[in-house]
Amino acid sequence: MGIVFLQGQDADEVLAIIDRDGTDAAIEHLAGFDMGEETTQAALVNGYVYDTIPAGPLDRTTSSGEYTLTYNHDHGHVSLLRAHPEPRKSAAEAPIVKRAPVRRQSRVIENEEDPFVPARSSSPSRGRAL
Repeated sequence: MGIVFLQGQDADEVLAIIDRDGTDAAIEHLAGFDMGEETTQAALVNGYVYDTIPAGPLDRTTSSGEYTLTYNHDHGHVSLLRAHPEPRKSAAEAPIVKRAPVRRQSRVIENEEDPFVPARSSSPSRGRAL
């Protein structure tokens, strides 16, 4: 789940920590944004819970304990994620819910009601005119 995502000037400080002190120091710094259950609930409500680590092809990723740090110097962003205490069930593990088939009554359209069926009294040339 997402703890914090910083970009631009906000990320510059953390990127400097990475360069100066390493990724573990950056993770420790960003862990200050984690408010435990409050962060968990906010992530669940806002959709910041992921099955895989959200990282682009140029992002660097490192983990320490329950945290994962993704960062990119070129694009100027950093992100801290935490493993959710209870893994989300995948679609394969979710219980199967069977529904009763829906019966729909179909309406049969009689030829005289169907606007696309030519009238029986029409001549063969009808419908061919411009």
